[in-house]
Amino acid sequence: MPPDDKIESRSIKSLRSRVSNIRPYMKTDMSVNDFWAALRDYMCVSINMEEIILSTEQNVEVEELKENVYAQWSWNYGNSPPYTLRKVRRVEGCGKIEMLLDIEREGKIRDISFYGDFFSKRDPKELGPILAGKRFVYDEIMTALKDVDINEYFHGLDAETFLVIML
Repeated sequence: MPPDDKIESRSIKSLRSRVSNIRPYMKTDMSVNDFWAALRDYMCVSINMEEIILSTEQNVEVEELKENVYAQWSWNYGNSPPYTLRKVRRVEGCGKIEMLLDIEREGKIRDISFYGDFFSKRDPKELGPILAGKRFVYDEIMTALKDVDINEYFHGLDAETFLVIML
């Protein structure tokens, strides 16, 4: 049975548009590289575009711009709307775990709640303050949990499996 995960956005709903793969509309099958070459050639001929080859210095500038702006968390997720996320998994030797995450702007965890039929020595509510304010990414959550024994909160579960369920 597939996981019962669910995302509920609190943003403005966008209009649905039809999206399709390109391959069914192509006359011949081709590799991705061949497709890009054919697209470039078509655009140069049909709309009189000119191909521009960047210099080594320009390529360095492009890489710097990518690294300093476009690869930054704030550029990619800074305006992301708040949403809630529900993750449900049954783990052999642990039980059913349901996580309800409240993600705020910029993809940061505002709150997290746990439900299920798992056994624990400690109350999983204690994980909320540890994870609150952290970005919803593997490295940041793993760092926050480095000194936490997840098995204390979910018997039979390790931190790696916890993160697989969560993310």
